Amino acid sequence: MEILVAFILLVIVYGFVSQLLANHNITPHMVFVSAGILVAFITLRDQQFALETEIFILTGEVALALILFGDASRIRLHALRSAADLPGRLLLIGLPLTILLGTVVAAIILPQLSIWEAAILASVLSPTDAGLGQAVVSDKRLPVRIRQALNIESGLNDGLSTPIFMILVALVTAEQSLQSPGQWLNFIVSQIGIGAGFGILMGVVGGRLFTEAGKRQWVSQTFTSLMFPALALFTWYVADEIGGNGFIAAFCGGLTIAVVMRNITEEERDFGEVTGQWVSLLVFFLFGAVAFPLLGQITWQICVYALLSLTIIRMLPVAVSLMGEHLNRATVLFLGWFGPRGLASIVLGLILLREIAPEDQPVELQLAIITTVLFSVFLHGISANPLVARYTKSIQALHHTSPELSESVEMPNRQGF
Repeated sequence: MEILVAFILLVIVYGFVSQLLANHNITPHMVFVSAGILVAFITLRDQQFALETEIFILTGEVALALILFGDASRIRLHALRSAADLPGRLLLIGLPLTILLGTVVAAIILPQLSIWEAAILASVLSPTDAGLGQAVVSDKRLPVRIRQALNIESGLNDGLSTPIFMILVALVTAEQSLQSPGQWLNFIVSQIGIGAGFGILMGVVGGRLFTEAGKRQWVSQTFTSLMFPALALFTWYVADEIGGNGFIAAFCGGLTIAVVMRNITEEERDFGEVTGQWVSLLVFFLFGAVAFPLLGQITWQICVYALLSLTIIRMLPVAVSLMGEHLNRATVLFLGWFGPRGLASIVLGLILLREIAPEDQPVELQLAIITTVLFSVFLHGISANPLVARYTKSIQALHHTSPELSESVEMPNRQGF
């Protein structure tokens, strides 16, 4: 209870100076992670962390379900074709290469990990977090095509990396429990098939019900905002209960409802946005508190891997995926750097703890996740505004026919802080 009171008080205090801190490149994620570490340092003990593990996992899962559903619902599939080249390359070429390169580097730098554990680490750290890069995807100084590439990539890559993560976890757990290949294959098919199928079903049904109720003016404005996140959480929870993957369901549900409804109103999104932001900040606060007792175990090898994960392991696949697009070198570097790791990586790390007992996985696995997210929160937070200013200055001399400046459909962004 004390940690919840501390979080609520922090929201109030931070709110009074939020714009002032933003002007000095201090993001809410930096503040809430730091506050979590401070609270743990002053008041908490290891025993209390163990007691709060399930609550932390549930909080993270709720936050990720809301974010997955909300981010996917912003993607206009019917309009995406004209803007799909860059994000398509980042997702279909860059994401697999990132996981592959991350696996190889982890196996070399962290030899305590098996090849499957190295692959799990790479998959956990592959999704990017639009929340940590909000200053970038919402900055109107950037060309629309570049902003939207990062916006669409971050909105879709967590949904695409989740099935890969679940497959790898299933392989490891099957190996540890001596399950037959048929058993874990059945598990994987059920997780992905039932999850995707139920998500699509709920997107179709929910979208049509929302549309008809709106046409008949049956729904009050207040409940228009309440129903959208409720559908997201219902989709996530029920899919998980019937044997599917709730996150895949939430993601597919968001994509489907965007197709069915076409024009989702701000009222339908706003409450889900605010709720998701609240829960997300709580996750980062708890993340700081839970990470604190582990900080002393971080080795230089883990720090090296974390830094490589944010740089070479991300930037090289991005550069390869963008070959042939004739983008300026500064653009490629900019797109490569702004791949912050945040909420999805935290939640997938928590799921890993639940699926594979801590004693059955090397401590380096969780330490690498924690270190990479910590580095990302501060390095991407501090660098966002200065690098945006530098990048926009560097491309001012580009000819109007340059690929960066070509027309692109602008998708709705996640609400900023």
